Amino acid sequence: MSTPQLSIIIVNYRSSDALEHCLRSLHVATKASVEVIVVDNSPEEPTRDILHQSGWHGHYFSQERNVGYTLAANFGAQHAAGEYICFLNPDTVLEAHCLDRLMVWIEQHPRSVAGPRERDADGHIVTTAFPPVSRRAIWGANLLYKLPWPRSWHPALPWLIPSYQYADLCRTADEAAAVPVLSGSCLVMAAATWREVGEWNDELTYFGLESEWFARALDHGVRAWYIPEAVMFHEHATSIKRALPSRVRDEADHNRRWHAKRFGWVTLLILAGILWLEHTLRPASQSKE
Repeated sequence: MSTPQLSIIIVNYRSSDALEHCLRSLHVATKASVEVIVVDNSPEEPTRDILHQSGWHGHYFSQERNVGYTLAANFGAQHAAGEYICFLNPDTVLEAHCLDRLMVWIEQHPRSVAGPRERDADGHIVTTAFPPVSRRAIWGANLLYKLPWPRSWHPALPWLIPSYQYADLCRTADEAAAVPVLSGSCLVMAAATWREVGEWNDELTYFGLESEWFARALDHGVRAWYIPEAVMFHEHATSIKRALPSRVRDEADHNRRWHAKRFGWVTLLILAGILWLEHTLRPASQSKE
């Protein structure tokens, strides 16, 4: 096979049922020549067969144990041969031309990384752009994507919490917008950009990876761009929900300590206060979810 235009790297952990839908959606998401690289952290699943039956030229790598997202994603990227790289979560379904639109943006703006608009299973737009320091980076999976503040407060929140500025941008943007950090659920960039900025930081495990990586990217003059005309659906946290709670908790604690050292304990305490208020104010119906 000739050199592919696009290498799609998917890390699977107990999500092979979702992966089947993801791979099927790729047939309408791009017209580019593609190689799919699946790094499987749960080799007991029928992931290899699903990839081989998907109709894509692909590479399957099985890990003997769950090595975590970071090491698996870096391993997949090391085997990528495409001119462009896409990191993609297995619990996603891409709309028609989604990846083509991201690739067109990168072709026109080589010093950039592009991510699509995401919708959840109910069709609601998900926040996938963030400030450099966010609750998501510090607390990660412990937040479980809740909407803690009373809805009557939402119009004022962008003035109080930077994260909500980007939540509003994700909902309302009708053209490409530069942002500090994008969610890693779907990212497209030139392979040369990935090599220049470097791999995901293996001191981190999952949440917070993007904040650290995009800080390095900005040092290299590479910007993150939110592309609303490229759309995908995302189940969100499928692998995390199926992982051992103790492991998720340990990884979140590890990431929290790492970011505290980087940003300082004052920032961490401020974010802790925000999180406590959110839990206190969260409506009872949401706290039971």
